[in-house]
Amino acid sequence: MDRPQWTDRLTDAFLLEALADQRPPDLTAQILVRAAAQQRRRRRWVPLAAAAALVLAAALWMAWPAGRSPVPPPAYPSPVAAGDYLLEGSGPIRRGSTVHTDRGEAELLLGGYARVALQPGSSVVIGGRPNAEGLVLARGEVECDVQAGKARLFTVQTEWGTVSVVGTRFTVQLNEEENDEMNARSMTVKVIVGTVMVTSLGAAPSVLHAGERGNWGRRPTRAGAGRSAVREAKTPLEKARAACLLQEQALRKQRQQIEDQVLQLPAVAAALTAAHTAARAYHKQLNDHPEYADLKRDRATVATEFRTLMGTLRRGRREDWQKHRDQFTKLRTRSAELRGKMLKLGDSVPELAALKKKKMDALVAFLTLYQESLKADKAYAESATLLAEITEWTREVEDQMAEERSKARAARQK
Repeated sequence: MDRPQWTDRLTDAFLLEALADQRPPDLTAQILVRAAAQQRRRRRWVPLAAAAALVLAAALWMAWPAGRSPVPPPAYPSPVAAGDYLLEGSGPIRRGSTVHTDRGEAELLLGGYARVALQPGSSVVIGGRPNAEGLVLARGEVECDVQAGKARLFTVQTEWGTVSVVGTRFTVQLNEEENDEMNARSMTVKVIVGTVMVTSLGAAPSVLHAGERGNWGRRPTRAGAGRSAVREAKTPLEKARAACLLQEQALRKQRQQIEDQVLQLPAVAAALTAAHTAARAYHKQLNDHPEYADLKRDRATVATEFRTLMGTLRRGRREDWQKHRDQFTKLRTRSAELRGKMLKLGDSVPELAALKKKKMDALVAFLTLYQESLKADKAYAESATLLAEITEWTREVEDQMAEERSKARAARQK
């Protein structure tokens, strides 16, 4: 059955079920047949690739001179940067370096397993340690692609919390809000593949999965799509898109149920509790540290000065804004410096660094066990395949809708 026929069946079935407020039918088996056929085509190359690898290995073994010592294992890879970026200070890029982007994009490769894309207007500090790479995001947005590996952790730390992963693709964005609050910022985390855990001061750790988004620092925005979008669909393409979205929602609900069940497994639940306990111990010790309290107090003073200045400027004339521009910039810079010191304190104080390591080790143990348990669930794997197929259909329909809108605009302009 070709794609148009599948789209027609999906549309008819799901729109009827949606309008009757009934649960959509399960088309998993039918669509997985198509996915399996595609997988078999890809597997034809696997034996050839394996044979070529064996031949190459045998040739290298025969050609290796007798008596020569084997080459020592390579050193742990240093950070690598590429693209349009600025590096604070002199010397090569290394752990502790601060990297900025202005109008262009840049990319970091950390530990050989974490690839980080910096969006324009971003600023990060490279931190972490071997096999526990990480960075501090002070401004902007990063997209991280982390390869899975045994006991390898990657973290992104912000003032709102720490995002920890083991083999995942996700984005972290710091949002600036236009108001009198100098520090009115928020963090948005979006998971593309895999699972992440977010730990923050004063809040319980949160687990996000592929397709989920979380906000810290302000109330999350509500999703605009719902069953009303299904009822409002008029054209065939709109109906096809609504049907795909409805099936996608049903699949995500099914996956959420499996994720909840896996979290209830004794071993996984114990690992999660240990991660929660370690995270709370670290954040409490950090929050109670005298130097951290001094930094918080200094930053609150700067924020008060900022609000006072903003109030004065609003009551004054336009010339006053130009007159106080330098003062405004100094307050912004001072606030950023204090925020950076607060983020780095956990690595500079020995007792805090020890607690932070315990937290990271506990997070690695939980995330590794949790993701392995999910991968072992057959229904979860099948739903991932089907979800990818539905998402591809949705993109195709949306592309067709965009093309029709473009044609309609061109016709009106004639």
